[in-house]
Amino acid sequence: MKINKIIALALVLALLLCLCGCNKKDNNPSPGSSAAEATDEFVIYHSSKELDSLLASAARAYENATGKKIGVKFYESGLAAAAETENPAIYVVDSGEDLSSWHEKGLFGEISNEFFGSEAGVPSGLWMNSGAGNYGIPLMLEGYGYIFDRDMLSDLFGVEDVSDLVSDLRECSYNDFMGFVSAVETYISAPSAASVTVNGNEYTFAEAKTGRAQMLSGVFALTSESSRAYEYLMNYALAAKFGERNEISAAAENDVTGAKGAFAAAAQALDDLTSHVAGTGGAIGRGEDFVGGDYTYSAAIDAFTGGFALFYPGSSLDASDFKKSSVTFGENLDILPMKLPLSESDVTASGTSAEKLNRSIVIASRYYITFNPNADAAAASSARDFVKWLYTEAEGMAAYSEAFGGVAFNYTEPLEGRRAQRNASSGSLSTENETASAENGASGGAASSGTLDSILSSSPGSENSGAASAENGANGGYVISDSLARAVARYYTSGNWIPELVSSLPFGWRSDTFGKSLTDYWNKPAWSEEDRESLISGWMTGWTEGMR
Repeated sequence: MKINKIIALALVLALLLCLCGCNKKDNNPSPGSSAAEATDEFVIYHSSKELDSLLASAARAYENATGKKIGVKFYESGLAAAAETENPAIYVVDSGEDLSSWHEKGLFGEISNEFFGSEAGVPSGLWMNSGAGNYGIPLMLEGYGYIFDRDMLSDLFGVEDVSDLVSDLRECSYNDFMGFVSAVETYISAPSAASVTVNGNEYTFAEAKTGRAQMLSGVFALTSESSRAYEYLMNYALAAKFGERNEISAAAENDVTGAKGAFAAAAQALDDLTSHVAGTGGAIGRGEDFVGGDYTYSAAIDAFTGGFALFYPGSSLDASDFKKSSVTFGENLDILPMKLPLSESDVTASGTSAEKLNRSIVIASRYYITFNPNADAAAASSARDFVKWLYTEAEGMAAYSEAFGGVAFNYTEPLEGRRAQRNASSGSLSTENETASAENGASGGAASSGTLDSILSSSPGSENSGAASAENGANGGYVISDSLARAVARYYTSGNWIPELVSSLPFGWRSDTFGKSLTDYWNKPAWSEEDRESLISGWMTGWTEGMR
C-alpha cells in the first residue's frame, strides 16, 4: 500500500511538472518584442529608435482611456521581412526606405480617403501613395526650409521685434532673399549700420555685432554631407511642374524634359546656397574644407547652435539634434521657405505660381502609419480603431500631443490662438489660417482648444466647450509648446506649403543619381554654366533611365 502511494505521488508530481512546462512563457523573446504580446489587441511594428518611447506613450494612453492593451515592437533591421512573415496588423515605416518594394510584396493595404470621415480627411499631398491608391497615414508632420533663431535676427538688427522683417523674408522673391544673404555677409566682414531692402521695405543693421550675432561667420550651416537639405530644395523644382506625387509617378520622358527650366533654377540655387557657408572657424567655401576634414553633419549642427550661421537648411525634426549640441539653444526658432529663381514660364503645375512657391515651406511626414492587408481580421479592426481614436477623439489628440509634441495632419489653431490672430496687426503668416486650412484639406482638427489640461477637463458651459467647439468645428486645436513646430503649424494652417515630392522619383534617382552628381562639384570653388548644364542633364537622364 505504501509503495502504491509513493507511485501515485510520483505520478502527480510528474503531471504537475509537465503542466508547468507546457504553460511556461518564453523567457528569450525576439529583440524588441512586446512583453505581453499574447494579451495585446495588436502590436505596432517599427524600426525607429526615436519613435520607440513615443509610440509606447501613445499605447499607454490608449490603454488608460479604453482598457485595451497594445504592444510596440522595435526592429533595428529586418522590419520588412518581419512584416512579411509575422503578419502584424500595423506598422510605421520610414519615408526614406524603398517603399515601392513593400508595395510590390503586397504589404500595404489601401486606405480610403474617408477613413477619418469627410471632414477630417488627409490632404492629398500628405498621403503615402502609389499609383492612384493611398497606403500610409502621416504620423507627424515636419517642415523643410531655412531654420533660424529669431533672437539671432533681433541682435543682428538691434531690435526686439523682428516680425515685419520675418514676414518680408517669407514673402520676398529669390533675388531679394539672396540680396539679403549678401548684405549679411558684408555686415559680418565689416559691421556697420547699413541698410538692406527686403520685399520693398528697408531694414538697418545694428552698428556693431552684439549678443548672439557676435560669433557669425557666414549665412548657411551646411556640409557636403547635407544630402537631405539638397533634396528638400529639389521639391520646389518638382512642385513647379507637378502638383502631386501621382503626377510624378505617371510622368513620361517629355514631362521630364519640360521640367528643365525648373531644374536649372534648382542648380542655380544649389550653387548660391553652397557659396555662403559658415563654419565654426570662419566662412567656408566649396573645396577641400567643405568636402573633407572634420566638417561633417554634426559640425554643421554645431555651427548653427553655436551662433556661427544665421540659417540652417533642414527639417524641423532636426531640432532634436540641436538640443544634443546645445541644451540651452532653440527657445525661439522659426523657419523660412527655400526659394528658387523661378520664372513664371517655369511654373506650369495647376494651382501654383512662382510667388506661391517662394512663400511656402515643404511639409511632409518622415513616418507613415500603414496597415497590413494580410493581418488577422480582429487585430486589423482593433488597429484601425486605435488610429481613429488617436486622430479624432479628444483624449486621443491629447495623447498625440503628449507623445509626439508636433503637428498632426488634422491640426488647427486653438480657439484662443485664432482670437489673438484676429486682434493682431503684425501681419503674421498665421492670420490667413482659417480660410486656407480648408482649401488644403487641413480641416477637422484636434481636440478641444486650449492647454492639454483643458482638453481633458473642459466642461459644458466653459469657454473651451459648447459654442467654442462649434466655432472650431467638430474638434479644435491643441497647444504646441515647441517654437519651431508652431512655426511649421502656421505655414500649414495658412496654406503656405507644398508637399514633399522627391520621394516619388525612382528610388535609384535619390540614392545614386542626385547625391553622386553633386559629389563631383563640391570641390569646385565656382560653377560655370557648363557645370550647371551638366548637373541638369544628369538629373534628367537619371530620372528617365529609372522609368525603364
